[in-house]
Amino acid sequence: MQSVETVRRWRFRYRLAWGLMLLLTFVVMFGSYLMPHGITPEHKIALHSQEIDGVMKKVSPPLAPNSEFWFGTDHRGYDVLSLLLNGAKYTLCFALLATVLRFVIALPLGLYSGATGRGRSALATLHLVTSSVPALLFLFPTMYGLNSMLPPESTGRILFALVVGIGVFQIANQFAQRADFYSGKLYIEASRTLGASTSRIVFRHFVPHLRPEILFAFLSEFVQVLFLLGQLAVVRICLGGGEWLVIDDGPPMVRIMLTTSGEWGGMISYGISTLRSYPWILGFSGLVFTVSVLILSFFAKQVQKRLDAPHLYVDEKPLRKNKPLVGSIAVGAALCVALLVGVGMNKSPLPSPDSVAKVSEMSPQTGKSAPASAPTGGMKADEPDIKKAKQRAESFINYLIKNKWETAALYAGVDYDIFAKGNKKEVPPPPPPYDLWLKAFTEQNYQFLGFGAVRLWGNHVELEIKVKNASGNEEVWYLMHTTSGSIREASGGPGIQGKSKGTQLVSE
Repeated sequence: MQSVETVRRWRFRYRLAWGLMLLLTFVVMFGSYLMPHGITPEHKIALHSQEIDGVMKKVSPPLAPNSEFWFGTDHRGYDVLSLLLNGAKYTLCFALLATVLRFVIALPLGLYSGATGRGRSALATLHLVTSSVPALLFLFPTMYGLNSMLPPESTGRILFALVVGIGVFQIANQFAQRADFYSGKLYIEASRTLGASTSRIVFRHFVPHLRPEILFAFLSEFVQVLFLLGQLAVVRICLGGGEWLVIDDGPPMVRIMLTTSGEWGGMISYGISTLRSYPWILGFSGLVFTVSVLILSFFAKQVQKRLDAPHLYVDEKPLRKNKPLVGSIAVGAALCVALLVGVGMNKSPLPSPDSVAKVSEMSPQTGKSAPASAPTGGMKADEPDIKKAKQRAESFINYLIKNKWETAALYAGVDYDIFAKGNKKEVPPPPPPYDLWLKAFTEQNYQFLGFGAVRLWGNHVELEIKVKNASGNEEVWYLMHTTSGSIREASGGPGIQGKSKGTQLVSE
């Protein structure tokens, strides 16, 4: 017999489990509306003003956690918190759907096998095969090979099928054993004697008796599927595609897949790739994932205790008479509504299906489509393309330093014939921002320091141009190249805040 204090503690934990579960459900349903910042191409950040050692400086993302970006940003300047809020529905709904399909297939299979005895040995053998080795070892070799051969949409479907299939036989064998246990009961024998069919025995006798076990097994399996998705993310296998980012801060060159939806597995995989330099990405992504798993595990445990000892909960006040509980529910609902209204319903637009499909085709400065870009999740540029872009950019900068715009203009693709006057072809004056660049090098004592990070967006290469002004402070300008090495866009310069669209230049 449990003491009164113990029973009260159990009831409190049961209510707390429901409260946390409702909070998690709220985040899944409305996370996209709670995002403090947008995650569409027009919300990418090139430079951000930040106070460092008491001096305001321009820094490029990823940005560390601060008062504006609580969880920091990724390489595109997207807010990590916004990505995680938006990605909650993709990760948890994927796991929920996979768990539902597991039970839809396994439950009838197991109950009928236990009731009739048919296929019991085959089911036990398949369960032994699939449970004797961790699920990760079944999925990783297959998905690792397919990731490099198939587009993200196809690999996502295959991953879903494998996640569902790997757990079917374990569930089926579990309930086949339970059905076999109940088959020996006298009331089942009596039902058979009266002519009841196997279907009637399964649905009228087995299912009602097994309902608490089915519910607890479902919650436990849901947690297991989520845990499996976390394991896959550690080995760089996650849902959907994204856009490729190439970082060339010095050997070795790193290629990273950035999720466009904020799916938690993709965020964890991205965080692992950048752990040494930007630990907050993995830290916050892993924290959100872990807290969600703990909430679900706590909820499953409290539901199990409620099902095992229902008599300890039946003497509670009815909901309409339990004023403290009703008040807590009302306050919680009011806070959720206030949060939605305060942040603004859909304040930050979500990527439409078309925009998500074309993210890798967008220019990071303007968000406008770039010609002949790589498909989502794919990448056309490689090391030779980046090397060509660097060589062309270095030549372009050197001619600017020497005040030879007529030669530098050739790298910018200027057509002399357009500016021909009679038999003489004149070079037009430098368009923005190259007029500022030329003036900075020739009149303001700017020095070219070299290249910074190299980023790959679709089939375009973005180079950071590091320079030092007359005061000794470093600045970062940007050049955008096509994979052929031709300069396409430029941004930044003296007096320019962040990235501004430069003149679009023709390709070779």
